Amino acid sequence: MKQLRRAIVVALLCLVAAPLLAQKKLTIEEIFSDAGLTGRMPEQMKWTPDGRKLAFILRDESGSRGDLWAVDAATGEKQVLVSHEQLTSLAPRVEQAVKDERERERLRRYSVAGYLWSPDGKAILFTSAGKMDLYDLQARAAKPVAAALSDGASDPKFSPDGKWISFVYRHDIWLVATAGGEPRQLTQGGDENVLHGDLDWVYPEELGVRTG
Repeated sequence: MKQLRRAIVVALLCLVAAPLLAQKKLTIEEIFSDAGLTGRMPEQMKWTPDGRKLAFILRDESGSRGDLWAVDAATGEKQVLVSHEQLTSLAPRVEQAVKDERERERLRRYSVAGYLWSPDGKAILFTSAGKMDLYDLQARAAKPVAAALSDGASDPKFSPDGKWISFVYRHDIWLVATAGGEPRQLTQGGDENVLHGDLDWVYPEELGVRTG
């Protein structure tokens, strides 16, 4: 099954990149451009929950414009799920987090929010800089999730039935209904030394394990 999926991914990548591989005059600028000789390749590739489509971010040659696409694994049909303009509104907010103006401009142009499919495939949860937005594919509109806390939210996950979203906030685990409402705190007492739901690095000597 894994080999079949890999073969499908390779075929889809070839299909997506085919227009970019057309013969054209080779120049020094193209050789050393960010896109390289083959052009921009898809980013953040993820299968839809039913496994029928592969979603990905595809940028233009400048790298500053990127849309969220989906390609049907059976037919090869492609469509834009979320436009560049909509993605830009969901991209990481850098005005307060980054002081350097050049770095802010780079992030505004090239950064794209991470995304997570809902179990039914009808919505996409976008996450950026601790901010969460649930995008309804049919309505083509996004709504904030746990807006009062989401400036520091991380590691969101859907429940199997898609009715809840869990996330980590200030080292504690929280839960909020997909339909909206106030978030609920599931764990208490999280801090820099007590991490509920956070991953951290542990050295063997901290556990009393001899390494030599």
